[in-house]
Amino acid sequence: MQSLAKIFLFPLALFFLPLFSPAQTTTRSDGQKTDAGASKKTKILVIPWEPRMFNCNSDISHAISTETSQKYDQIEEALRRGMVDQMKHAFGSTCNVISLIDDTAKMKADLYYAYTCSTLSYTPVNFPLNPTKADSAKLKPETGVKKGQVEATSDDVDKFMNTIILSPNLLGYLKKKYGAEYVVFINEVDFDNDLAGDPYNYAGKTEFNRIATMHWTIFNSTSGKRIAAGKNNASFSSTTNTPKKIIDGSFSVIANAMYAKYAAAIKPKQ
Repeated sequence: MQSLAKIFLFPLALFFLPLFSPAQTTTRSDGQKTDAGASKKTKILVIPWEPRMFNCNSDISHAISTETSQKYDQIEEALRRGMVDQMKHAFGSTCNVISLIDDTAKMKADLYYAYTCSTLSYTPVNFPLNPTKADSAKLKPETGVKKGQVEATSDDVDKFMNTIILSPNLLGYLKKKYGAEYVVFINEVDFDNDLAGDPYNYAGKTEFNRIATMHWTIFNSTSGKRIAAGKNNASFSSTTNTPKKIIDGSFSVIANAMYAKYAAAIKPKQ
């Protein structure tokens, strides 16, 4: 895994972001017709989260491990691949979706390259997708990740973990090699209990809801601009303790929510 030294202060990273983005181009509608009259599908490349960005409440990981006999890293990997599968399903009606874990042997170097040439930082949910220097100057410094752990934010503003592109070559390289018109970074996944006013479950409840939260960013690989970003969550029962059930349930809901935001973002303006 690349060094955590590449995690920079968010405003500083955004200051350099315009230098890394090619000129804006017009985003094509997925419904564009080919010469043969058939509808051409858009190609999407998914970059799944780094394992260190999987944050699972210990009670949840223990419950899953007890039921499945899987270790923590096996649980994380099953969920990681399961989310990719759900995105292929959710985006499949209009997109051809591939990911950098479809063929581990051939894609390992490119996955490492993508992680090395990008960084992560907390961003207010309502912040501009492609902020100017003036926008960035309004932000307080946030590191997002420190010593391999997600660092708590310093205020009550709702935030998500966002991708910052550090290299001017990354998106162009992925477009050329994989034909990807859009690149989806899944930045972070959080699993936690939803116990409201009793977070430590002093009442001893045996059935309650848990929440899966996905942080993500989508880039147009031609323009280098973000077209959509944010976080989505879905709940599952405390009695749901296998990766497959979580994938088929909560991850399916999240993937469909991501597709809805993607589709709205590329819809031609009237």
